[in-house]
Amino acid sequence: KAAWSVLAGYTYLNAWAVEVGYAYAPTHLNITIENGSSDFEFTYQTAGHAIPLRVKRRIGSGRQAKNGTGFWVSAGAWLIPASGNQTDELKFSGYSTSNRGRRVDTLQLLVNSASINRVSGLAELGVDYATRLSSTLELGFYVRKYGGLSDVYRSDLAYVINRVENQRAAMVANGSGWGFGIALRYLYEKRYEMKKSR
Repeated sequence: KAAWSVLAGYTYLNAWAVEVGYAYAPTHLNITIENGSSDFEFTYQTAGHAIPLRVKRRIGSGRQAKNGTGFWVSAGAWLIPASGNQTDELKFSGYSTSNRGRRVDTLQLLVNSASINRVSGLAELGVDYATRLSSTLELGFYVRKYGGLSDVYRSDLAYVINRVENQRAAMVANGSGWGFGIALRYLYEKRYEMKKSR
């Protein structure tokens, strides 16, 4: 699923960097219910608002690194505000019949889905590759691994036969997964001249 972010950062000696800002990255929970040749598919998602904080360290040195080109490793954390209560209920009914076509059992599948209304977070590790397009623009490519710190969406499923619950299961989503993307950065550089006083 697509996501985007707007961040501001600071780079120290072209070796360390810190970034913070706003990201829109919903957490999704997908449910597929088999129904012969036409399955039922349902997708739920959180509001998607998040505040990421990331620290980066350049790998290697040399002329290319001084020009802004090279690899970075990063680690960070995301603060995800509570997204409110979002609930949804689904009910599927069917019948089990004998070989003679006589109705035998009434089958039902009940699905209750809801977002978890509390503050949560993500931890991340990543690798970036950046290259300078000009003195003020930089193009980056990244891959990141995300780990959810708590559940943000939950679906409870109950299988009922003749109004008696036979099985129960739960599905949860916490935002864990992989991310791949492209970043375009605008660079503003300010230099200071240090002089020794006599």
